[in-house]
Amino acid sequence: HPFDRVQEALDAALPADLIQLLPGAYLEDLVAPRENYVISGSGRTVTTLGPAATGRFDIGGTCPSLSLGTVTLHDVRLVLDPYACARLVLEQVDLVRSPLVVSRGRSDGDCLVRMLDVGMIDSSLLVKWIGGTAFAEIDDLRATGSWLSFEAINSTRLDLNLKKIMGPDLALLAWESWFSGPGSSIKVADSTIGSINTYLENGPPNMSLEVNNVRFMGPGIERFASSEGETTIVKDSIFENGGIRIVNAGCRNDCQDAEDHAVISGSMFQNAGIDYEAGRTLDAWIPGRDRFSLGVDGNRFRRGGIRALYNGSTQDTPLTALLRITNNIFESCEAGLMATYELHDADPAVPPAAYRLEAIN
Repeated sequence: HPFDRVQEALDAALPADLIQLLPGAYLEDLVAPRENYVISGSGRTVTTLGPAATGRFDIGGTCPSLSLGTVTLHDVRLVLDPYACARLVLEQVDLVRSPLVVSRGRSDGDCLVRMLDVGMIDSSLLVKWIGGTAFAEIDDLRATGSWLSFEAINSTRLDLNLKKIMGPDLALLAWESWFSGPGSSIKVADSTIGSINTYLENGPPNMSLEVNNVRFMGPGIERFASSEGETTIVKDSIFENGGIRIVNAGCRNDCQDAEDHAVISGSMFQNAGIDYEAGRTLDAWIPGRDRFSLGVDGNRFRRGGIRALYNGSTQDTPLTALLRITNNIFESCEAGLMATYELHDADPAVPPAAYRLEAIN
């Protein structure tokens, strides 16, 4: 059924239909009357979706799904606004000044975002999920002037798997609060990006970050948690400008015992180093037992060094802290190791915290 406009095809398509776009530039503001669409262009260099006025392409409903391939979005704001669950798949798609938004109200459904062989120029992806689990798989992404943001509230899990990303100024942000599940996972591998920022607040789970063979051209890695904890594993990576900063302010509200573990190995720090701070601040009033560890092995520091600060700040919260530094190379006088331990509001009746420093080679 040939149509003159994409909107006509959206109106007529059934859930199992493929909307095939012939070469050309389609300048329309689109509204999807149904939930599920598969749209394929004739090649992203010859098929373009662009704006008529607002540049919006909205898909709503209970569980909207969009698969989009071999096409370029130019100045289009693509929004999935589901009630329960959502699925967005982009394959061989270029985004030019085109933000993607997946956002919904609270329910127990899941969200899946998959991006394969995608280009981004001055574009963004925002996934804001409340309840359920948010999954994202991104493989072979080329980005300039763009960012990726994942926000999860009252959710079961945030699961991100990113690899083969070429975006020297790309920022990856992950934020989660009031989680009820076992914890979240972020994996980034074989990539060149600008920065990773994670924020974990008010919940029992552990958010793990695994970074393998990543070149950071911007600020590097920054993590903050005021919850039960986070795990950071960085291997075989290069930090050109920024470094790694990890802060765990201890449990608040619904958690009791805090843990934070980081292992940094086989990496190169050109102009910055590692800044690690863990322990309860004075307003973290819930008693418990905190366990923190930082292992730094086989890294090379050109100018930056290692700073580790442990706070034992409540009257009834024993702190166990381990700092293990092995087989590292510090190339300048600016690079080195500083480790401090501070205890605030100490109670003589409380057993002292266990604090151990191992520095080898």
